[in-house]
Amino acid sequence: MNRTVLLVDDNEDLVETLCEGLAMGSRDYEVLTALSVDAATAILDERAVDLVITDVKMPGKTGFDLLAHLIQHHPGVPSIVMTGFGTPDMERRARELGSLRFLAKPLEIAHLQSEVESVLASAAAGALLEVISQAGFFQLLSLERSTCLVTLTSDQATSELAFVEGVLCEAKAGGLTGRDAVFEVLGWKAPRISVNPLRRKPSPSEDLHLQTLLLEAARQEDERGRDGPTSAAEGAEPAPAAKDQRTTRPSAEAAEGTQTTMEEATKSENEEGGVSAGGQRSWESDFSPDRAGGPQSPKDAEKSQPRTDKESVMPDMAKVNQVLTGLQEELGAGLLATSVFSVADGQAIAAINDQPKASALFNQLTDYLVKALKQSEFPALGRYYFMELQNARMVLVVPLGDFRQGLMCDTTKVQLGMLLNITIPTLIEDMNQALA
Repeated sequence: MNRTVLLVDDNEDLVETLCEGLAMGSRDYEVLTALSVDAATAILDERAVDLVITDVKMPGKTGFDLLAHLIQHHPGVPSIVMTGFGTPDMERRARELGSLRFLAKPLEIAHLQSEVESVLASAAAGALLEVISQAGFFQLLSLERSTCLVTLTSDQATSELAFVEGVLCEAKAGGLTGRDAVFEVLGWKAPRISVNPLRRKPSPSEDLHLQTLLLEAARQEDERGRDGPTSAAEGAEPAPAAKDQRTTRPSAEAAEGTQTTMEEATKSENEEGGVSAGGQRSWESDFSPDRAGGPQSPKDAEKSQPRTDKESVMPDMAKVNQVLTGLQEELGAGLLATSVFSVADGQAIAAINDQPKASALFNQLTDYLVKALKQSEFPALGRYYFMELQNARMVLVVPLGDFRQGLMCDTTKVQLGMLLNITIPTLIEDMNQALA
């Protein structure tokens, strides 16, 4: 029986090209086209569709509106999203979470054909399909670096999640806030979703690292699958590890200090406790690269390379936070900020005074540096590289396989020799164990 693929994009020439490319592949499916979200939803509501391929950025209603329609009205229909911000590694990681299947632009016709045939073959075999979910929706908002207010409505409650440049910075669901609200909405069935402009500054709250929350939610779902279903009415709560898995969540005693921005922290000369964990984001932080260095043994070089196999790495967040806490205790006021972020997307999984823009930019800079060294036929990047900045500041980046850690220090309050010869080697060993 022929299957049906719905292709949605406002670019008529691109739609025609993709249709021609798909026609060169398998003849076992029919390709329908829509040049707008309204036309696409009309088709979906009128006839059976086996797969939706959609762009994100379109005039008027966007791909987000179409995906929201799928989640609420056609939750069993799989989708492939075309985005200009994807990479092959991000594609692999998204698939491991089972929450989003996307293709990076510019599209390769052969790759598109392969993806379409893979999804349709899985459906024909009765396999579990990778349909769009709340997790995938949030991932796409992060990928597209969206600034918006997402409203989700279900039978239980209404939720609001605020994103700024793709970073989740506020979450509310009924009487829940923060990470508990995120876990709550991830479990809702077929909620109604709307994406609107963010017209207010998000309320200060705990840091919400999206990738960490999605990994934790997936882990909890896997445990529930092994142990048997547990209903929300029976009082099910996230696993205890989810309550304290990030150093960025402030304690009650430190609550008054959590509003300190990085700029304020770097100007403070008399603060005894260093930078407060969970300090408010400074969105305009700017660093100037200077130099790189740091020797590396063959064993360390192997550890510093991102994994290329298909196994999904689940960090031990308790150990990660323990390492960060120990680092803060050792460096004191000399440590201005640090974050452990994913090589795939630059999103932090744990941080002290999180700087999301800096993490994303230094992740890109490190990719460029690795490529430049390779193309220059220079030795590969060592165990770390660091940059001397103005105003007695130093930035240090440590490759950790699938992750990287960045630190910003006040050089008037740390001993460079101690930092590079004792603190950093110990940090690398401890963090590699936590992330293994």
